[in-house]
Amino acid sequence: MTKDLEVTQMRLADLNPHPQNPRKISDLALSRLQKSVERFGLVEPIVYNKRSGCIVGGHQRVKALKQLGEKAATVVVVDLDETDEKALNLALNNPGMMGEFTESIDSIAAEIREHDARMFSDFGFDRFAVDLPGADGDNGKELEMKELEVVVPVQRAWILIGIPIARYGEFEAALRQIGNDPEVFLEMTANNG
Repeated sequence: MTKDLEVTQMRLADLNPHPQNPRKISDLALSRLQKSVERFGLVEPIVYNKRSGCIVGGHQRVKALKQLGEKAATVVVVDLDETDEKALNLALNNPGMMGEFTESIDSIAAEIREHDARMFSDFGFDRFAVDLPGADGDNGKELEMKELEVVVPVQRAWILIGIPIARYGEFEAALRQIGNDPEVFLEMTANNG
């Protein structure tokens, strides 16, 4: 189904953030987004609901553009009621609708790193360049479980899990849910060793 969309330029000052926007961005991620916009431009337009006067999609891109000193941006204008506006916002930000990376992410990341190490680092692509079981096509090595003797009373159990980056999306929501427990310390990282 194709809808006729209104695409126009709007002043960033006229784009109001939605008060219930469910996304936030860290300073590091915002810096990476700014570097991407500086290098490639705004390749994904902002989505703006003329009925509410609010941004539906692109809150973080608007922040990045403002911090870069931009005054206007390309905007797709929609005319939605409140429920459809919220539904579109969630749809635009739903990781479950974005697919997941394939094994080719490793070779693509390595190629970018070899070609332009600064861009690789600036854009945070290092989270894709990992050397974990399964990431290089070995389809997961047998896990070796060892029983350890506990000498002192245990306060916390530590678990290290290696997930192939191509399958990370399958596990991310569950890991984040576990990490939301106030008694759990969860550190997620990607590295080469």
